[in-house]
Parts: sequence; C-alpha cells; structure tokens
Amino acid sequence: MYRKIGGALNKLGGKGLSRIDVPDARAATEGSGDPDDPKHWKGPWKSVTNPVGIAQEVCKVNPKQYHKAHSTPFGSGPVAQLFGRHGDTPASDSLLEGAVPADLPSTTMPETIRGLCTLATPIPTV
Repeated sequence: MYRKIGGALNKLGGKGLSRIDVPDARAATEGSGDPDDPKHWKGPWKSVTNPVGIAQEVCKVNPKQYHKAHSTPFGSGPVAQLFGRHGDTPASDSLLEGAVPADLPSTTMPETIRGLCTLATPIPTV
C-alpha cells in the first residue's frame, strides 16, 4: 500500500528531476544581484516543474559547469599535457599501474601531487 500511495503522489517514481529552483529574473532589483549567478543571488526564486523547462534551465547552466575544470592542473597546463587529452600517455599508464609519474613538472602543486598519490593507490580487487 505504501508503494501505491508513493507512486500516486510521485508520478516520476523517484527517477530524475521533478523540480528545480532558479533565480526569478523577472523580479530582479538593484540589490538582488545577477540572476545568472545563483550563488550570489539574493532575490526571489521560482520553481520549474515542466520537463521541457527543466531541460532548458539545465542546458543554460551546463556550459559554465563543464568548463570549470579548465583552470585546474588537469584541465590545462603542464600536468594536463603530461597526461594528455585522452589519458593515453606513458604518465597515464604509470598512474594506472599504481605509480606517480617521475616526470611531473617541478611546479606541480603539493595538493595535486597528493591527489595523484591517492589515485595511484591500487584499488583492491574482490
């Protein structure tokens, strides 16, 4: 009975997005900030429940989210070049075999090296 009631209340069956909240650009004021910058938006929000509207809102945000990694060590610069765009370099093979590549640039940040050490730790097989 619990599942039947839950199914009647939630037509999507718990799969996928059924609602997203986005800044309401129509209600923007001078003090509310930029509706294209939700992190700093101080104005009212609106809920989008229409699947087409949800898809449109997600598509608006995706390019910005996709490019966030560009300024990271693996997105661009010497470390990115070392591992290659497709991860098919000797350094990539070394990391996959459980060893941090010896030819890391001397300018590699300590945080990046620690991350590589974590990645190089072999995952136990079951």
